Amino acid sequence: MLHILTMSRGDSARLVDWLCYHRSIGFEFFHIVLDNPNDDSYEVIQQASVDYNLTVEVTTLGPQGEYFDCLPSGEKWQRISRWRKDNAQYIAESGLPIVDPLSDRQYKILPGKLSDLKMRFPHDWVAIIDVDEYIALPGIATVKDLVETADKPRLRLLNFNFDMEGWVEGEGVRERTRRWARKDVVAYGKGWDQRVKSIVKLADSLPMVSVHAVSKGAFDVVAPEVARLHHYKFPNQQTPIEYAVEDESLRGWNLSHIDNLSRGE
Repeated sequence: MLHILTMSRGDSARLVDWLCYHRSIGFEFFHIVLDNPNDDSYEVIQQASVDYNLTVEVTTLGPQGEYFDCLPSGEKWQRISRWRKDNAQYIAESGLPIVDPLSDRQYKILPGKLSDLKMRFPHDWVAIIDVDEYIALPGIATVKDLVETADKPRLRLLNFNFDMEGWVEGEGVRERTRRWARKDVVAYGKGWDQRVKSIVKLADSLPMVSVHAVSKGAFDVVAPEVARLHHYKFPNQQTPIEYAVEDESLRGWNLSHIDNLSRGE
């Protein structure tokens, strides 16, 4: 079985499309941790589960630490910078790539979730991605095709950011079609050329070292012509990489692609 594990907050407008798209490419079981929810995400997930025959396991967290997501961009980054400074010793001692209160919560919660999934489904695979991230499969039909031919227990998908300038809540993110080119990401470097999200075998998912690699050990980087990560990050990263490629590979997907799954049909 193929799983997705994510933490989510304030994503209710995006969830149905994200869930249904990933179900259509072969993910079968979704595990969503609602992080001190501030919208109707829970109700949206429950309704989508019924409407589209989805298997979703939801955990709801109460308040833990600070939340900066509703702040204006400038103030948000000031607060994050101050938080990093105030917690520098804690971050260093953790040995984890903690960059803000959200990632701190992720590294407190997700390892326990992985441990539970590993115990229940040791032979299955899991992807840890955010709701603004979509796994694109330009070279294969389903994720199953990818994992069934895998030689290593960790598959890394290269990250491609899309231009989200002027995006408004409610606009389908897959309508955005300008993305980074791999050659430009490699030329820029500074870690962006190695930025990935991973699909890993649950038996090999711990100890967790990051939300990107998930765990240490043998891995393959998947050719982006076969599978890659589309990142609809809003607002845009302050990274001087041009959105040079027109990529409509996910634009044409719609809910009719999972009609055979809806209502158990």
